[in-house]
Amino acid sequence: MQSLWRYCGALLISTLAACSGGGGSGGSDSSGGASLSVSTSSISVDSVFGAGQINRQVTVTFSGNVLVAGSPPGSSLPNWITINGGGSSSPATVTLSISPDVIGTQTATVRFGTGPTAGDIKATKDVVVTMRVSDGFGFPQHQLDASGYWKSPYLGSETIVLNNNNLNWQLSSDAAWLSVGQTSGTGSALLNISLDTAELPVGQHTGHINVQTPDGSKTASFPVVFTQLAPTLTLTPEQLKVSANELEKLSDSLHVYIGGPGGTIAVPFTLDAVNDLQFSASNGTTGSTDITVTAAASAAALAPGIYSRQITAHASVPGAVLTGTTTVQLRVEARELLIQNPGVALTHGPDHDRLSASIPVLASDGQSANFDVASDQPWLTATRSGMQVSVVANPTGLSNGLHFAEVAISSAMDAQVDSIRVGFYVFDQAVANGDKQTFENYESIILVDPVRPYMYFRAGFGGVLGYNIYTGEKVLDLDLKAALDLYVTEYAAISSDGRRAWLLCRNNSADRIVTIDLEQGALLDETWPAFQSGGSNYSLTRLRLLDTDYLLTGNGELFNADTRTAVSYSGGVSYDSSMVLNASEDGRWLMAYGNNHASTFRLLQFKPSRNQPFAVSQKALVSFDYPDYVTGSTISPDGDNLLVSHYIGTADNERYHQDGSGTLADAAAPTHYVRQASMLNDGRFYASRSSYDTPSNAVVLYSDAGVEQGRIDTADEVWYMKPSSDGLRLVLEIGRNTQPGFILQSYPTLH
Repeated sequence: MQSLWRYCGALLISTLAACSGGGGSGGSDSSGGASLSVSTSSISVDSVFGAGQINRQVTVTFSGNVLVAGSPPGSSLPNWITINGGGSSSPATVTLSISPDVIGTQTATVRFGTGPTAGDIKATKDVVVTMRVSDGFGFPQHQLDASGYWKSPYLGSETIVLNNNNLNWQLSSDAAWLSVGQTSGTGSALLNISLDTAELPVGQHTGHINVQTPDGSKTASFPVVFTQLAPTLTLTPEQLKVSANELEKLSDSLHVYIGGPGGTIAVPFTLDAVNDLQFSASNGTTGSTDITVTAAASAAALAPGIYSRQITAHASVPGAVLTGTTTVQLRVEARELLIQNPGVALTHGPDHDRLSASIPVLASDGQSANFDVASDQPWLTATRSGMQVSVVANPTGLSNGLHFAEVAISSAMDAQVDSIRVGFYVFDQAVANGDKQTFENYESIILVDPVRPYMYFRAGFGGVLGYNIYTGEKVLDLDLKAALDLYVTEYAAISSDGRRAWLLCRNNSADRIVTIDLEQGALLDETWPAFQSGGSNYSLTRLRLLDTDYLLTGNGELFNADTRTAVSYSGGVSYDSSMVLNASEDGRWLMAYGNNHASTFRLLQFKPSRNQPFAVSQKALVSFDYPDYVTGSTISPDGDNLLVSHYIGTADNERYHQDGSGTLADAAAPTHYVRQASMLNDGRFYASRSSYDTPSNAVVLYSDAGVEQGRIDTADEVWYMKPSSDGLRLVLEIGRNTQPGFILQSYPTLH
């Protein structure tokens, strides 16, 4: 007997020799207090010879203590059927495993029984199993299912089984993309089939492997169903950010990708037009494309706020249309007027007249705007021409000395009234060229007043002095060593309206910023944050950004000059060593080179924003052959012209022009050693020759083509040189070879 399972310790057997309750087929049966029912009374299976085992399940519900299964009296279960499974409680699931290893039709009866014990069966039920097995000519598998991506080769091959009762056979395929390696043979075989599907249109495709005997008396077909999947079209990132009504609009990069598991696929795509956005390109063909997204001109008319836009891309491949989307956060700022240079110096005197100036006004979106101008002084006339404010001073009736006026700039689009401060210096004494002041201690020019004819100097190491460049009169005298126990460095900045100055000072423990009230000529009791960066700073630069003065240190720390708070900004620019910085008047362009014989310099661009962190980006990096090192740099007020001096053994200079994009183009420059230089907007520049050169000790004005246009010869080397804010005088600090100290001299500017 065959053991099937145990129930409450009773052995269940496969042959029911004496089962009471009869042998009904299907349904249910009850006798002697026991009952039994089965889920089906018959099972029919069709297969081919040699195919795999086939399982069918029967659910048996019973009330006796045991459940047994086997064959009725007088018969036995055939080898092609086995009984497995069951359970310890009713209902029980019994699996009948059928092996199609006999050709023809076979029938067997499986009887289930239940009762108090295996020897006392009270109720039975029969299930008739019929198996029909063909001679095996054909494929035991139903079909092959496969999938892949358009334009991506199908990887690998597939294997199918051909069953054959030793007959000769021939194979063929009815689809061009479906092929089989072996096209004829005898008996059963494993067949390798290949799928060439890369060019199939997207969708489902069915091909067949057909087999037949040579005389065609027996045939079979094996279906292969291939699903061609579309490549993916994705737009990244998930959200872009752009802005409108900013001088430096925030743009973002959209990446369009079309491809599958094998990589990118070159498919043409197009972008739908989106209100208030513009694209650097609206289509592409490579499968991997970067597109710059910016705010369109129409965005400027939107009310200030944040808007959501969706970008949609489309592409067509055979059998499918691809679509990808992403979102854009469009930030619209309130339009405002920006005065980049709110301080103007005018002068009237014998042989020195600058009675007018033109000041650019910018709208925050870079477009034209309507605004009104008004002067608060009768001697100053202010008019508007386009996006320029013109001021003209009339000295008639004015006394000698300084006079100040405010020009108010108002607009309906900007609630804030901006102003331009005009300083007008009137004098009636002729100015002698040459010596104005002799300094017995080490000095350096640190600041030029933007509205007064003053320059400010470091005196010794702890003092700050101011002088009128026309008269030599001392206008400021402060001793920070005595007042604060601080040393004054040569790094300082002055506010754009000339009201305040900031000095980078140093003691034995740390660097510190000190504020001077230039209106009163006194130190201000202001506390600045401690510097976070290590090391010593070698620069302090004032940046005029969004009508606000900011201070940038050589270690890269940025401070709001009004609130004295640190300001964070984004960007991948590394301040790995203390930098020397030179800035354009609007603060958006910076030249930076490392102190301590660095061999490179950088052109940086600041991008300010009202509601986003400022950003700084490196636009150019220029390296010189080591050990050549940068000795100085200068940038024109508009940021378009640059000069870099470098030296090792022999001196040279590089001059560049950039058109606002940060790309540098070479321009002519002298080769002699330049200790100091000053770049003008028109490309001309002043350069001081040193004792390394022949002829030496001179200040030379060079044309845009690098040709000498004029010179001032000096007795000794020019260490520092600054043009006055009215553009009429050139102030030189000349070292003395015969005794310590320096001589301050001023000359008319060269033309």
